Amino acid sequence: MDVGFRRHVAGEAGVDSHPGHGGIDGRYDELTSLLTPHRRAPADALRLVADPAKI
Repeated sequence: MDVGFRRHVAGEAGVDSHPGHGGIDGRYDELTSLLTPHRRAPADALRLVADPAKI
C-alpha cells in the first residue's frame, strides 16, 4: 500500500501533501505543465450567467 494513501486513510495527510499543489510528485507536475495550455478558455469564449430569480 502506498505511503501517501496510508497517511490519508489514517487521517494524517493534510491538503498540502496532495500532488495537485505541485512539488510533491514530478510526474503529476509534468502532466500539469503539459495540460495547462489546453485548459485556457478560447479568446472568443462567452460566459453564461444565470438569473437566480428564474431558476
